[in-house]
Amino acid sequence: MQVKRSRPTAPFLMCSLDGWTVELLYQKTKTDSKGHNITTYTNRLTIVVVLDPCVDYPMGYAVGDHECPELIKAALRNAAIHSRE
Repeated sequence: MQVKRSRPTAPFLMCSLDGWTVELLYQKTKTDSKGHNITTYTNRLTIVVVLDPCVDYPMGYAVGDHECPELIKAALRNAAIHSRE
C-alpha cells in the first residue's frame, strides 16, 4: 500500500533524495595481474540527487563510485550551498 500525498505548496518545504547507478561513457585503464593494460569504455558510477518536489528542481547532486554516507552528505552539502545562492 502506498501513501498518497500532495506536493508541497512552496519550494524548500521538503526535499527528496534519490540515488541510482548510471552508465557513463568514459575511458578507464586498469592493469591486470599479468601486467597488461585493459581499457574499458562503459563504466558505472552512482549519482545521488537532492530534489525539491514542489517544482521537481534538482537542488544538489554528488557522483561517486558507490552509494555511501559520504556521497549522501556531499549531495546534501551541494544542495545547501546551491540554496544559499
